[in-house]
Amino acid sequence: MDAAEDEDLALQRTTASSLSALLSLLTTALWKRPADGRSVRHVHRRVRNRDLDRIIALTAQGYHVVPFIEPFQEEPQLLDVHLKKVLPPLVTAYLEYLQRPITTVVKSGTVTLSNAVCRVVTTLCKVRGEKVIIGFLNNEPRFLEPILDAFEEGSQPEGSSVVRVPEAQSTWEERYVLLLWLSHLMLAPFDLASISSKRPTPKHYEGVELPVGLPSVAHRTVSVCALHLSSATKARDAAAKLLVRLSLRPDMRAVGLLNSLIPWSLQLFRVPLKSNTSIHHYLGHLSFLGGLVALANSDEIGAFIPSIYSTCRIIAKEDALLFVRSSALAKKLIIKSFRNIVLLCIQPTIGAIPSDFLDLDSPLEEVIDYLLNVLSDRDTPVRYAASKSLSVIALKLDPEMASEVVGAVLGSLQQDVFWDGPSRNLTAVNPLFWHGLTLTLAHFLFRRTPPTAQLPDILSALLMALTFEQRSATGGSIGTNVRDAACFGIWSLSRRYTTQELLAVDTSSIRAATRHGQRSSVIQMLAVELLVTACLDPAGNIRRGSSAALQELIGRHPDTVHEGIPLVQIVDYHAVGLRQRVMTEISFSAASLGKIYRNALFDGLFDWRGVGAPDVLSRDAAAEAIGRLSTLEVRFEVVMGMVNRVKQRLKTVADRDVEERHGLMMSLASFIDQYKDLKQLAILWSVFDESFNITDRHFTSTALRPELTVVAVSTLIYRLAQIPSINVYSYLTGPSSPAETALQIAPDAATAFVQWLPPKERERVVEEWLLKVTYFLSPKTMD
Repeated sequence: MDAAEDEDLALQRTTASSLSALLSLLTTALWKRPADGRSVRHVHRRVRNRDLDRIIALTAQGYHVVPFIEPFQEEPQLLDVHLKKVLPPLVTAYLEYLQRPITTVVKSGTVTLSNAVCRVVTTLCKVRGEKVIIGFLNNEPRFLEPILDAFEEGSQPEGSSVVRVPEAQSTWEERYVLLLWLSHLMLAPFDLASISSKRPTPKHYEGVELPVGLPSVAHRTVSVCALHLSSATKARDAAAKLLVRLSLRPDMRAVGLLNSLIPWSLQLFRVPLKSNTSIHHYLGHLSFLGGLVALANSDEIGAFIPSIYSTCRIIAKEDALLFVRSSALAKKLIIKSFRNIVLLCIQPTIGAIPSDFLDLDSPLEEVIDYLLNVLSDRDTPVRYAASKSLSVIALKLDPEMASEVVGAVLGSLQQDVFWDGPSRNLTAVNPLFWHGLTLTLAHFLFRRTPPTAQLPDILSALLMALTFEQRSATGGSIGTNVRDAACFGIWSLSRRYTTQELLAVDTSSIRAATRHGQRSSVIQMLAVELLVTACLDPAGNIRRGSSAALQELIGRHPDTVHEGIPLVQIVDYHAVGLRQRVMTEISFSAASLGKIYRNALFDGLFDWRGVGAPDVLSRDAAAEAIGRLSTLEVRFEVVMGMVNRVKQRLKTVADRDVEERHGLMMSLASFIDQYKDLKQLAILWSVFDESFNITDRHFTSTALRPELTVVAVSTLIYRLAQIPSINVYSYLTGPSSPAETALQIAPDAATAFVQWLPPKERERVVEEWLLKVTYFLSPKTMD
């Protein structure tokens, strides 16, 4: 998982030129050229599809497409400085477009200007987030009715008596943006009655009993929102947000709109289900109810809290609504609603919430139990929402109860974990549950909820999660999300707790830290673990996350890590992008800073991230790294100890662990490559003894991937042949010698390989082989 080039740096370099090209395209596509001698510009009625595509994905030289907006999705904050130049021209052009009459002429290959503007704004909302983009929309109340008129004209349902021209029919991007714009305009401090024109009140949506005296703008808005709560697009969420903003306005609550809308939405989940009801209809109403409990206070919706809580329980438990809660979005909305209801109930001012509901402890206990259970949900957004909700609730509880919640999470992490001294076996645990639990601990630390007395148990869990890995049935690696959550947890720990608090933690109680010794502090121990992860983890985002956590740890706690500043400079966020480079070069540079880092990296190269990696390139890089690390040792006895450790590990490798055997033998070859002049390494010929259990079966059985064993044995023989030894002949001959088997297989494999080559290439390869054979058999070479 290597990154060919650092995309962040490349993006920053090209941003200035891309922005200039984008502004030029916007001016050309949206505005007409001013007439001679005039400074007033008018907008186009239509935009060519070609120009719109160039705006969203800028076309540079030739036909190479260089996107301007999309690349910012990973680093959206980089776009902020450019929004003030991009969005105002779009808003101004759209508002002028509204003031011009609609024509009936439609040309092929073009779209309306409103469609073009809204498509660009939708893309910006997707990349940067609608909360940021909505702040650039015009908030003058005088545009409320014109925008509402434009929305109604473009979204009339089929069969409506309103006559529409083809150009007036809007797309889902237009409806989405206009609903967001209307919700922004609903923040106007004036009563809606004062800015509503006298128009016939539209027929309200079925089931909504609107109060008398409602302004026409509110009537029309409710009708629009009720219609689009069933939409399958992002317009559904925008409609729910608009309806929440409208119903929570003081003037609307005064006329009773909120008291009409909440029962209308609640009854949907209590009446018998209709077979033709879409799940999007339920999701729209869930979004509306969730938005109410998130934005309103207890004085505004306190009387409806028990009913909303009961409705969420029905959705979460009733079999009749199974198809609703099978949606990840529905579960996420239920989790957020539960969280906000609990927060309203435990706040000091409870407002109008019924006392009998507050006297019961069951809502709080039920919500916490529900959140703990959904931490193992199969959908990642659900686990994210549950973990964050648990941390927010625990932060509002008293310290004793909050520590109990943290203890419950830590207790769940101990399930199905088997220990053998400092080693642990995680093959029986649920990786999804571990991701949710680790992420919850990270959110706890981010909000500084756990007391310092619980830090040893939390650190032990985070260290286990930092090296979490399981293999799927197909041999793939599982657990990247768990390690990512562990990086976030250590980053939060470094940020929220002081140096004195961390130094006071007793490392003897951290079971996963046994190999570091009792003299190492918690900060030094975390630095070592983060270094190993940043250098060896197969996932690029984990390596960078570990590098960021290491930088935060050393920066927040100076003079507590051995060679901290040089270590951060070596294990840089951008330097760990290429895995082969970080394993062979960055790890070597970090290991040269001290024995504590060298030993940790050497140990890490022996696990699943090194010689046991599932891919050949990673094992080759690990073998090269092991050989290079040995050159940092001054004493030859230490080097031979490293060699013997590899040999002993090779003896215990099971037959099915073909990848690990390949990595270990390549490591031995790497040792020889670094010390070619040492005759003591000739003892590695003993690898081909019977005690190492390398038999003919490893070269012939397809189930054991013989190509890996052939490559490893051949490479090791080639390296060993460069060391003067009197025992070479005896190890290369004999019916049971693996070397003899490899030598017998090699000619057949070469013959089969040559047959597949083109005639000219075949002739060239054979001539090269003959030259090498002639050279090695010459009298001068034989002497």
